[in-house]
Amino acid sequence: MYLGTEMQALDELEEFDYFIGVGHNGIRRKVYNALFDRLGNPINAIHPSAVVSASVEMKYGTMISANATINPLVTLGTGVICNTSSSIDHECVVDDFAHIGPGAVLCGNVKVGANTFVGANAVVKQGVTIGQNVTIGAGTVVIRDIPDNVMVVGNPQRVLVKEEVQKLAAA
Repeated sequence: MYLGTEMQALDELEEFDYFIGVGHNGIRRKVYNALFDRLGNPINAIHPSAVVSASVEMKYGTMISANATINPLVTLGTGVICNTSSSIDHECVVDDFAHIGPGAVLCGNVKVGANTFVGANAVVKQGVTIGQNVTIGAGTVVIRDIPDNVMVVGNPQRVLVKEEVQKLAAA
């Protein structure tokens, strides 16, 4: 629905709770930052079929999709997306504006850095730490820690070098 000018839209939104449903981590963060001062924190959106432990710590603007499972002692940062049928096991920490793709599995005690994307059906072995601004391709099996600002694909994981990323982007 289009509400007119940006100011008219903000005036309308002040009367309601809101949620930012943008899949791109960076854009979701920008929208959150632009709206926060005027509207405060967004609500959390949790699908009724999701299973979320009572001990989960969740900041604002988190989305938990259909059939997702979030197990005990998990911490979810601001603006996190846990997509359809994702599974996040005990004691995982998912930092701000990360996105866990459909069917992705984070085994116990995994740490996911801010702005990181974990692709559909990826599996992350227990105890692994993933840096910030990382992209993990669909179906990737992560068995070792991952540094900041890289793209990872394959089974087992393989960090792509800059030239490989550019080649994939051009295809």
